[in-house]
Amino acid sequence: MFRVLINRGLWRVLVTGKEEDLDLLEEGWELAGEYKRWRDAYRVALRLADAHEYVLEWYLEEVA
Repeated sequence: MFRVLINRGLWRVLVTGKEEDLDLLEEGWELAGEYKRWRDAYRVALRLADAHEYVLEWYLEEVA
């Protein structure tokens, strides 16, 4: 499962499949969606980052 997390205060969007990144929800991040495929999560994250002019981040090892 891949998730898109957004932090409006830091102007960042993260695509992640790591369960430990869910801890970021306690630090001000918001869950923007959950997806079975990395590509689907990335597309949503790219649209969010582009619309709000946020930095888009992901883990290279997760790219499918």
